[in-house]
Amino acid sequence: MKTMLDTNEQMSRVRWLDYPDRASWAAAAADKIGERLNDGIAQRNVASLIVPGGTTPQPILERLNAMELKWDRIQVGLTDERWVATSHVDSNENLVRRTLLRGPAGKAVQFHSLYTGARRPSSGLKQAEASMATMAKPFDVVLLGMGTDGHFASLFPGIPQLAAGLDPNHAAMCLAIDTPQSGFPRMSLTLSALLNAKLIILAVSGRPKRTLLSQALAGKSTTPIAALLAARKDDLEILWTD
Repeated sequence: MKTMLDTNEQMSRVRWLDYPDRASWAAAAADKIGERLNDGIAQRNVASLIVPGGTTPQPILERLNAMELKWDRIQVGLTDERWVATSHVDSNENLVRRTLLRGPAGKAVQFHSLYTGARRPSSGLKQAEASMATMAKPFDVVLLGMGTDGHFASLFPGIPQLAAGLDPNHAAMCLAIDTPQSGFPRMSLTLSALLNAKLIILAVSGRPKRTLLSQALAGKSTTPIAALLAARKDDLEILWTD
């Protein structure tokens, strides 16, 4: 592992860590998350974790599941959700339940779903907000992934609600996206909600994403991830592997 350093002011707000392979990358992320969850439990008797869906974080969630944690004192929520039944193969909740929330963790963790069963995300917005409102804040850890277009959570470039979703002072925690994005309507946490965290870990892999992040950190990008990096002043770690 090596630390990527840069004299750029914006780069100084984050810690960038390179890992030689997926195994060490996933292990490091899980260890960092586990440590912060233990700290949260020690400080306030409960810890809160926000995680993404998708294939990239799978090995991290699986490693985290294998750790001996006080799962009955941990709350888990999602960064975003595709608006499909939780039994659907493309459901983020489904993936998280199959990787992180199984065995002892699955029986003990307090899970906060974003999918409500309503016909469309906007119809389930109030219920999703209510669920997220009961989680301990600030979140102890927010784990994020990033797409090759610079989106995180379901804050995609070009969505009509993007300005509100990326407003660091937006009052709402959730954003309902009724128009399908990459095939699905979606519910997403807003940037303002995600920023309310003690630690944000951005776990990414691949050279194209490295290039995109470097551009964003240098102020040469208008992608959603650039808004996150500009708004977050400290306690953000980028974990990268090829």
